[in-house]
Amino acid sequence: MKEPRRPAHLPKEAKWNSSDECWQLGKYSNKPKFKNVGVGEWRYWAKEGHLCCIANFNDEGAQDGITERFHPDGTSANRGEWKNGSRHGHFVYTRCKGESNEDYLASYDTWRYEFDSENNWSESNERWYLEDGTECTSDGRPLATAFDLDEIILASSPENFLEKYAKNISTAFGTNDEPTLLKNDIYNLAEIWGLSQKDNIKDIDQFAAYAVEGDNFTKHTSRRVFEENIWRTIINHPWENKHEELGALFMNAVKIGSFGDSDAVYATIMHPRRNEPIKNAVYYWSHDTWVIDEIIAPDLDAFAYRIAVASAYQAERLSKLAADIAWQKLAGKADIGYFASAGLKDDHNLKADLDPVNDLRGPYWRADWICYLLDADEERDLDYVKEAFYANWNKAYDEAQVEERIQTGLKLPSLAMYILWRFFFFAQDDRLKKAKDAFRNHSAKIVRDLVQLLEDIEAKKSGLKNIKDIFAVRKAFLALDLCPERGSARASEASAKAVEEKNRLENFDKEISTIVKNKYELIKLAWKHVEDPALMSQIEKHARKIQGYEMQWKAFDWAISRGYERSNQTLTQEAFAVGMQLAKIDTVLIQPFIFSKLYCDDIVTPEVFLVPICQANKHAPQLISACVAALDIVEKYNHKKELAVKILCAMRISKNANHFLKIIEQYFAQMKNLSDTDIHLKTIAWDTLLIAACQGLSNLPIDEIAEGEREKICLSLKKLVDHCIKHYLWNIAGEALDALIAFGETKVLAPIKSILNGSSDDTALSAALRAIESIVEKMNPEERKLFAAIEFRNPKDHDNQITLLYWRAHNALVKADPKLGEIKDMNAAIDECFELSNYSDGWKLWRLTLCKTIADFPETNIELLKPFLITENQILRESAEKAYAKRTDEECRHYQASWMDIWRIEAKTKDKDAQVDSICSLLKDEKTVERACLAAWLDQNPSAKGAGALCIAMRRLLELGIKPERGEYTSSEVEWMARALISHAAIKEAKDMLDLCLKSGDESLARLIQCEKEGSCA
Repeated sequence: MKEPRRPAHLPKEAKWNSSDECWQLGKYSNKPKFKNVGVGEWRYWAKEGHLCCIANFNDEGAQDGITERFHPDGTSANRGEWKNGSRHGHFVYTRCKGESNEDYLASYDTWRYEFDSENNWSESNERWYLEDGTECTSDGRPLATAFDLDEIILASSPENFLEKYAKNISTAFGTNDEPTLLKNDIYNLAEIWGLSQKDNIKDIDQFAAYAVEGDNFTKHTSRRVFEENIWRTIINHPWENKHEELGALFMNAVKIGSFGDSDAVYATIMHPRRNEPIKNAVYYWSHDTWVIDEIIAPDLDAFAYRIAVASAYQAERLSKLAADIAWQKLAGKADIGYFASAGLKDDHNLKADLDPVNDLRGPYWRADWICYLLDADEERDLDYVKEAFYANWNKAYDEAQVEERIQTGLKLPSLAMYILWRFFFFAQDDRLKKAKDAFRNHSAKIVRDLVQLLEDIEAKKSGLKNIKDIFAVRKAFLALDLCPERGSARASEASAKAVEEKNRLENFDKEISTIVKNKYELIKLAWKHVEDPALMSQIEKHARKIQGYEMQWKAFDWAISRGYERSNQTLTQEAFAVGMQLAKIDTVLIQPFIFSKLYCDDIVTPEVFLVPICQANKHAPQLISACVAALDIVEKYNHKKELAVKILCAMRISKNANHFLKIIEQYFAQMKNLSDTDIHLKTIAWDTLLIAACQGLSNLPIDEIAEGEREKICLSLKKLVDHCIKHYLWNIAGEALDALIAFGETKVLAPIKSILNGSSDDTALSAALRAIESIVEKMNPEERKLFAAIEFRNPKDHDNQITLLYWRAHNALVKADPKLGEIKDMNAAIDECFELSNYSDGWKLWRLTLCKTIADFPETNIELLKPFLITENQILRESAEKAYAKRTDEECRHYQASWMDIWRIEAKTKDKDAQVDSICSLLKDEKTVERACLAAWLDQNPSAKGAGALCIAMRRLLELGIKPERGEYTSSEVEWMARALISHAAIKEAKDMLDLCLKSGDESLARLIQCEKEGSCA
């Protein structure tokens, strides 16, 4: 907006802010990092000249202190206290008599709104007032007369609520003025389930008529219409979620409502226990996870009462005192949980285990595997089927038990449906025929329809729309060998296999005994059997006897016992640090045993050890063949293949290109002829594997690859980029584009445009901007001009990493064609980016981009590298070291400490004081990085010397001002130094340092220290 005419009474220093359309006056930070950030008190005036806001900011430009806004008449519009950018204190919003464009957060039926906020945008202790100061409800009703439902709610009870009390409450809410709303058999239970009024139909009808909506609960008053066979309809055309519908059938359950748009509420309609029906237990069902999360009430009466109380309180027609009394009536009668609990003070004392032996949930768990088998062909996953087959719910039947189940199934439809599908999928034809004959005239249509469906399938009269061949499905299921009646046979077979395995191992041990002293023959034998954990275990016993590898085996044992897990944290950076030190010594003996852990479902150990070993070019030749063999492993999410690709990538051998291309080819083979939706679903199992393959190609020594081979790789990558853009698989598209650029491809303007115009993914946007910088010189002038004018822009001007890459790309464009604009000063670009933000992993990408920029632009401030040169993050530290070396022609190497240092110290001397001296010396050394392990050791071995060393190390970190950014966690190094200082807190020096940490302004660190002191972070 053009600057308006300046009001005469404004201070002459006030400047017009065109973006916010107001006049403003305040001071900017004098810190280089926050060059254009406002600090202290700022005042703002509307265009017309009245004071509209006074705000306060801390040294980093975040709102901190009182902020007050004003109406045009000068009265306060709102006032509240902020802390470090978040609301934190008491807030008051007030209307005014005249016109005002200031926001009023409450209903205009009220005049003043007050609340407390200690968690940014949450509100607590809310109060509303009328203009005369009378306290009122949020919709402007005076509190003295607002709680008209207190008496009626307090007179009600969960017992027989629907029969005795629900109509009165519903009438008071004005939702049941017409008695005709009480419909008969609203869910068609008589026909579908073969029930009569005495079988709880009346309860459900009353609920549908009288249940009051509350706290996001919406009752369900329509029924599923089945124009043909019920089972065929649900399997072929699910209403909302097929698994959910089928699961409900197996529980004799009907949908009575929902919370929000995805969380359904079901009630069982009949469940005989010892031949006595029990009441309608109500379940909360998560649509997203397809499982029962909890029973929320043992019957419809308690659930309806719960809804009524929440509704009355939410409508502000029930006082807090009355709500508390009402909720206490549900103690032991409902599991309140999260939903429909408006007005509940403390839900802990209302928790109740309402189904301790799973009488009610059992029918679902019993039949869950059947639901998965009935998935559409492209969605079915036999791993899920196997996981959902609970042996304790699917026990073997003898013939007497079959007869008993059939007789019970005549009364209980859910059991009838379960045994029909069970006998069908286990191909127990005689039992299936007996059950079908018994249930052919079942009182429940849902059972009769299943009998008819199975007979149609067996006679091949008609199949199922989404299951091409259900007999093939059955054959694949039978191959899982889950049949309960085969239990004894399986036990005998397992016993025979155990004997066979014992003999195999004994014979193999004899073979090993001939070469036990020959290290190289043992290694050769290990690589030969690397895929067989049992044989590897036999070889390992002998390999451990070879002298000179004690430290290597100690590291191996530490990794497989997950020594990098501490205090509920997985510290993989520590494990990589051990791997980095392993790479400096002879690991030829243990490499096959490390890789073999992949076949024991241990992915971490091979990655953290073999990747550093391969990066140091210390890998055994056999490791390549082992990784290539692993690329043929068939698994659900391709984690083992991904590990093999990462190890091959670390080798940086040009011949490995074909193995990376093989991954891309396998992916396209799986995606062939699939719909767009199915491609999205199937790619979930491939995304990280494809990313690893693209990164593997990017890291190859490309000059060593023949030109024809490079062309083949580029064609494959182009195909992948185009495919991923078409299907919005942006993260993979970005990595594939990076690989294309690495191979020197310049004809990538089309995918760059598509990414900039269609993606919000940081990986893809970063790749596109880097690609612009790389290819701009190869673009023809007209193409460059059109691209700059139409397509080129900052896709995320709030994001520091993307913005810095944008300015780099901008400068490359302008350098290639000066007519396109002016060169952006990179120091100014970096300053601008420091004012922007990021989140979580984006901070690492920003810092890596900053290091690369400092390396590439000699005019930039090299001092910005300092914090990254000592970070525990190896990738970031190495990037900073490379940038520093490029700018200064000097290496800035640091020593990466690891548990191997500690083990060496412990092996060298048993004297505890000497151990403390050595570890403290390493901790205090300015060249030492990755010190979390040293702090963890001192945490367990407190001493005065340890306290001193910890204080020195922590003070250095505080002086650098390193603290977690938005979405980041405290670094493990800082966290473990803090933990160790707490264990030394009896020593004054450590206590003083903890106090200094609390005052450092690092809220994350302060919370950690407070949490540790209270013992809640153990």
